[in-house]
Amino acid sequence: MNAFLRPFFASLLAGLVLVTVVVGLIVIKMDSSSDIEDHSWLHVDIYGEVLEYDPPGGLLGQVTGGGALTLQMILENLAKAEVDERIDGVILQMSSSNNLGMAKMQEIRGAVQRVQAAGKKVYGYADSMDEGTYYLAAVCDSLFTPPSGYIGFAGFSRT
Repeated sequence: MNAFLRPFFASLLAGLVLVTVVVGLIVIKMDSSSDIEDHSWLHVDIYGEVLEYDPPGGLLGQVTGGGALTLQMILENLAKAEVDERIDGVILQMSSSNNLGMAKMQEIRGAVQRVQAAGKKVYGYADSMDEGTYYLAAVCDSLFTPPSGYIGFAGFSRT
């Protein structure tokens, strides 16, 4: 009987330690993400792959900060900035190095316009622009680009 109980309780203790560590990481992550000071600006970085929604099974990635950027996250954060009195405006950082199609661009553009309708400024920054990125950038109050930035247009009506 003793040969059974010792490994059983060791496994039980290891499981409890693991659960405690995971719950601790979740609490730390939740506490650190809620510190928003007055007169803050929301920074949205649209670069690389933007998924439509969060892939299933990503809880550990979310807790450790390794989750992918999703369209839903961008839209939710813009909606929060629209009503949060602590947020003065939005900085929309864009690049032509993204996988956003026109439908995703239209959704983000509509969310940006709702933020502006709430009386908040939206400034755009782009290191490179194509037609889609310019479509999104054109709704910003001001657009900034570095001297080394480039704009590549092949035309809006090409076939």
